[in-house]
Amino acid sequence: MTRLEAEVRSATESDLVDIVSHYGSEGVSPLNPFSSIERIRLLPIDGFLIAEIDQTYAGFLFWFSGNEPLHDYKVSKYGYISEVKVVKEYYGKKVGLALLHEAFRRMEKAGLYIIYTHVNEDDKALLNLYEQLNFTTYSTTKHLRLTNPASGPPPVKSTIKENLELAVHMVELKEECRTLLISYDELLKLLDLIPVSDTEGKRILNSRIWSRLQVIMYSATIIARLLWPNPKPRPDGSDKRAILRARKLRNALHIQGKKSLLPIDVRNAIEHIDERLIDWVPMQSDKLLLGWALSSYDKSEEPKEIAMSFRYFNLNTQELRVGKSSCNLNVVTKFVKEIEKQIWTQADIYFEEKGDWNRKSGSEDEK
Repeated sequence: MTRLEAEVRSATESDLVDIVSHYGSEGVSPLNPFSSIERIRLLPIDGFLIAEIDQTYAGFLFWFSGNEPLHDYKVSKYGYISEVKVVKEYYGKKVGLALLHEAFRRMEKAGLYIIYTHVNEDDKALLNLYEQLNFTTYSTTKHLRLTNPASGPPPVKSTIKENLELAVHMVELKEECRTLLISYDELLKLLDLIPVSDTEGKRILNSRIWSRLQVIMYSATIIARLLWPNPKPRPDGSDKRAILRARKLRNALHIQGKKSLLPIDVRNAIEHIDERLIDWVPMQSDKLLLGWALSSYDKSEEPKEIAMSFRYFNLNTQELRVGKSSCNLNVVTKFVKEIEKQIWTQADIYFEEKGDWNRKSGSEDEK
């Protein structure tokens, strides 16, 4: 079967109906210039590009040029991609990519070498596309909302299913927080045992310390993924549900404005150890191969072999690093304590008495 590729051309007056129909009517908001013929005619038509597959409308792009943007004062001339929209039927056929490449070509011809755009944080597919084209984030804007309690609609009550989902995630959060904090307390006690004189004793203590560090980082990663997920787009929409669920969790825990306790590069380093190891190997010398290191040095006095280790923990500063990605364990732990205080008291585990285990074991033997 022949694969059909998108063809991109300039828009004409007759294309405006397709654009408005595709975009959909969204009321009379002046922020949406693509929802009516009257508004769309106020835009320069030479900024519109149309994509077609087999001579059928497949999507559009709108761009414009400007001088001296307020948000980037060092730039004199720029291009701005205001909208890229692809018909759902043609997802996966690189229609958006074809539109963007044609827009880049026209901007280059117009002498525009700085290009801006904006992406909704929930639109993972478009965000990934821009990142593949080497766009980088240089500023962020927050959308704020206020609901007037006097004139606004009554709050929507959560369903039993939604409350159950929150409760289940609260239990998981509570246990991961508890596991992390207990391991951190054990870690501090182990650090009090340093120094150890004999080599075997050092090895055993080193392993005990790293076992606690492993648990701490594993639990911190789960907590971060529950509260600040970064899922890949999925056809069933579960990625959007995960983001919405996390937002409800953060609201319930009163940490709405907080950033993730673990930077995304640290989470990735822990979850993709095999890839980080491959990146780390070229940095090593032929004579030296130090994988895990506990350091009591000041950073300025630290030997190179310790600074270049793959896994690194500084006993004084509590800097923890995996590959090139690092965080401060003291900061992470304080954040987890803050989260734990807000978790519902009803969130708990079921612990069966040991006597019940014995009775069940005995009953099995009798069968």
